[in-house]
Parts: sequence; C-alpha cells; structure tokens
Amino acid sequence: ALKNAPGFPQARRAGMQFVRGVLGGHPLVNVVMSDRGRFVLAALALVLHHARFPGDPETGLTVTRLRRWYLETGLGSAARASAGIALMRWAGYLESTRDPHDNRRKILVPTERFLDMHKGRWRANLAIVATIIPDIREALALVDRPAFAPM
Repeated sequence: ALKNAPGFPQARRAGMQFVRGVLGGHPLVNVVMSDRGRFVLAALALVLHHARFPGDPETGLTVTRLRRWYLETGLGSAARASAGIALMRWAGYLESTRDPHDNRRKILVPTERFLDMHKGRWRANLAIVATIIPDIREALALVDRPAFAPM
C-alpha cells in the first residue's frame, strides 16, 4: 500500500538523494563504519547522554558504556564501536570532559555540531515521509523545540 501511495516515487528519490549526500563525505568514514552503523551508534550515544541521572555512576555517556551497549545489542564488536567513537570525536561530535557530579569520572558530551547534525537527519527524514503522509509535517516543527534534544 505504501508503494502505491501518492508521493511515493518522490519520497523514494528524495531518500536516495539524502543517503547519497550523507555517504558523500570522507571516504575513510565509510570504510570504518556504514552510515547505518554510524547512525545507530550516534542514536545510542544520545540515549546514554540523555539517560543520565546525577549521582548514579552507572548512567550517562562514557566510552565504556557505549562500547558495551553496542556489543551487547549485537550491532557490532567493541572494536567497531571504538572506531565509531573515535570518528565521532574526530568529526567534532563528541567531547570528553569530567563528570560535573564526580570529578574523578570522564564522560562524553555531544557537541552542538552533533545535535545539529542529528536534528538535520530528523528534518530530512520527516520531510521525506511527509511527501507520503502529509500529517507528518506537524512533527517537523517539533524538531526545533529545545526539548527535542536538550543539552
């Protein structure tokens, strides 16, 4: 039914152009990890970052937790996760800092650049889906609200 929906051919073309644009970056990045792998690792990083509970050392975004979660979910090896984390640091998407609640502990923090990139992906994907399901356009406005991705 979706393939027969009005707007599907346009959505398919827009989706292919978007993916091609995402993959058109530095060639080394695509050798180390696929776009899908980078997206999932980035999504996991955001979940761990936003699921931080002050005073609980078992929460928040750390290299160890992200690597372990990536491995435990079956998405890939710890080495692949480490490579992805290194790529995100190299690209300026993650920064290492001291935990403000426990100065002995190092955590990772998403940068504005990372949050902007992620919001851009959401905008692009929602705009593509909106060509088939027009009601989705309302969700586009939500991406720019501060609560969508608070620091």
